[in-house]
Amino acid sequence: MKKNIKYELKNLLPIHIAVALVMASIIFISCGTMNVHNQYAEAGYMIYVASSGLIPILIAASLSTFILPFAVFDYRYSKAKGDTYLQLPLEEREIKRTRLLISLILLFISFTFIYWVGVGIVASRCFSSPSNIYASMADYHILGYLYAYIFILLFLFAEFFINSYLVQLGNNGGDSLVYCLLGQFFLGFIIQAPMLYLSSYCGVTYSTYAYPEVFSYSFISPCIYIYRAFSSYIVGTAEPFQYFVGAPIYLALFFPLILGIGAFLILFFQKEPSGEYFGRNGERNGYIKILPHGASILMGIYALTGGLSPLLMVLWILGYYFLLAYLNRGFRIKKVDLITMISGIGFVILAYIVGLLISIFR
Repeated sequence: MKKNIKYELKNLLPIHIAVALVMASIIFISCGTMNVHNQYAEAGYMIYVASSGLIPILIAASLSTFILPFAVFDYRYSKAKGDTYLQLPLEEREIKRTRLLISLILLFISFTFIYWVGVGIVASRCFSSPSNIYASMADYHILGYLYAYIFILLFLFAEFFINSYLVQLGNNGGDSLVYCLLGQFFLGFIIQAPMLYLSSYCGVTYSTYAYPEVFSYSFISPCIYIYRAFSSYIVGTAEPFQYFVGAPIYLALFFPLILGIGAFLILFFQKEPSGEYFGRNGERNGYIKILPHGASILMGIYALTGGLSPLLMVLWILGYYFLLAYLNRGFRIKKVDLITMISGIGFVILAYIVGLLISIFR
């Protein structure tokens, strides 16, 4: 086992170094060149508020959790490489666990170092500003960076396992990329698209803390609310956790964490299919097709929120078809996929007709 850990560490370290350099470039350059003071007029006076620098940090964190899972499962993308791994005196599940844990530890170490260096750059620039621009740093809460760090770590680990689960659904790099993108889109719109549909056609309105964006369970929603909550506190314009109000906000922040825990349990304890699937086209599990069909139908519902555009409908149907054609590796898609696609198109058209009738007679 020790030899396997050393071997996997040697394999995974280069990509982690590359990702760390990308993260460092995004964060250090942004924090070193961004305008650290935002100014706006209020009651005839110019008000200067410091910047927290959390936006480039969250962008870099999201990017790392998207890239690294492909490195964890790259041994599945080649039949020859997969056969080599299966010759090891370890179950494929043990190999997967080892690679996941090594990647997680390396991500934690690299992000922690880069995060605090980036924070140091922003804070030092704010504190060194001329007194006539930002006279007092009394409202600048350094402790807010610690709160943000803890929440970003939770988000980082959750998204790492969610994306790892989505990536491992594919048997090659292209399929893994498609499933990862579809999965994030599906999580983003599974509740948001119906809410926007109801708002557009049924006159349903939402309070500030139940706006549809909070029901995006992809990586976007945690980023939005971590930034809103802790950036405002760091620069002294809000109390800590002031924006953590209402059940929808808690769902937006913590449901992705629950999904991450679920993905972790599946990845670590689910029995793996045979290695014969490595490097081959097609799905290993029938339920995988829920993603392309579900995401396509949600896209159709979301497109209806602006009304039914014939051009948009044609583009949506073509996109739906070509997605299935790619996953089937041919323009003659499977019968079950064709029936599901026709049913999905009919459902979206029916939803438009029903919504139009409701909007006319309500």
